[in-house]
Amino acid sequence: MPCSERLKFAHQFFPDGSIDSICARCSVTVASVANEADLVLKEGQHVCDPFLLAHYEFFKKMPRSETVPEHVSRDQKLRL
Repeated sequence: MPCSERLKFAHQFFPDGSIDSICARCSVTVASVANEADLVLKEGQHVCDPFLLAHYEFFKKMPRSETVPEHVSRDQKLRL
């Protein structure tokens, strides 16, 4: 797999030997497998959901002051 392809997915390894592949662009778990070689096919078939990407872009562009007012205390922010 080319290096640029590998950077598109984060691999999370678990004590039981299983591996999750998470898309770096849309944060979706693409596959959960027992063998890392099995990820190649599943990662190659993954297509990010355009609605989900638009949702992330909307909130990424929103100024911080509009997401949580600055006058809100830390405890209040945790409850939001």
